Amino acid sequence: MSEQTIVHLLRHGEVHNPDGVLYGRRDGFHLSELGRTMAQRVADTISDRDIVHLVASPLDRTRETIAPLAAARELEVHPDQRVIESTNVFEGETFGGKRNVLTRPSSWRHLWNPFRPSWGEPYKQVVARMTEAIHDAREAAAGHEAVIVSHQLPIWITRLSLEGRSFLHDPRKRQCTLCSLTSIHFSGDRVTSRATRAARRLPALLLATALLAGCSGVTGTGDLDYVPGNGGVVEFASGDRQPPVELLGETTTGEDYTFTPGTVTVVNVWWSGCGPCIKEMPMLTELHAAYDGDVDFLGINIRDTSAANARSFERDRGVDYPSIYAPDGDALLLALAVDPVRVAGAGRARRRARGPGLLLLPVRAAAAAGIPLLRHRAVGR
Repeated sequence: MSEQTIVHLLRHGEVHNPDGVLYGRRDGFHLSELGRTMAQRVADTISDRDIVHLVASPLDRTRETIAPLAAARELEVHPDQRVIESTNVFEGETFGGKRNVLTRPSSWRHLWNPFRPSWGEPYKQVVARMTEAIHDAREAAAGHEAVIVSHQLPIWITRLSLEGRSFLHDPRKRQCTLCSLTSIHFSGDRVTSRATRAARRLPALLLATALLAGCSGVTGTGDLDYVPGNGGVVEFASGDRQPPVELLGETTTGEDYTFTPGTVTVVNVWWSGCGPCIKEMPMLTELHAAYDGDVDFLGINIRDTSAANARSFERDRGVDYPSIYAPDGDALLLALAVDPVRVAGAGRARRRARGPGLLLLPVRAAAAAGIPLLRHRAVGR
């Protein structure tokens, strides 16, 4: 029987990037506090696996992501230029808001060919160098496992190539979240399967995280102010759950909030400048009224400049369930347990649940179809 080897492609953690710069291959962009926590949780989660070889892109953010795992496994990290971020003519520019580079007519000449693409390194070239690095890692870890820390586009394009899919895609819908693992299984030198995991464990909350948009951390949304999701309902057996986390904080009204373990709770991560958050808020308000007394609702505001701004937004839309105001991300870290990555998007998760009945709900589709969204239920009970 041929040797069974696994090569894991790990995307780096969240980067401190308050100006929303497309940093590309630029050095000097380091992990945020949340990103460092992600990296440590990755190490805590997979360090007991049979990992014998570590590779990382030479950029700061990838080297910082692999460092905790390297320490836990007592392994040398091999820098590899072949797994670096792809080049991009818009590197150093900003996206979103009034400074969006794509609104400038001078930028449009770079956008004529999305198949190649015309604005950056050819996809085929990215796949070629990534494939070489993956096979070298496979050989170095033959019969065991290797981890390569790279970047979203190289990982996603390589996955599309392995699956025989077109390179043409919407960058907002790449299934490659921060600190996610895309695992490639080999029998000898032949690929037998691949899987992408956003993480392994979620908290003890019924989570409808930014139900339409999947709003993520302050600096982790790339070109957008949200991460789009693909819908779906996910349930987790009680045997897969761990004890509930402790979640507390100060609400937008200045009151103290403490999560009650054992209560089915919908958690919505939002901020007032997130377009999809604005669209979904009336649905959440309606659901809260419909299930008042049976299901708890909690918002976590991660981006408004003040609690007063957030509360004004809630007041204008008749929101009367509490929201923790936590622009520093602390409440989000507690809610998601950062184990090791945030939820990938609305209605989608690839992690086992902690605590009572986790469901991720695509509210708009379900509400339009008249489907009851929330139930006191848990698989295995």
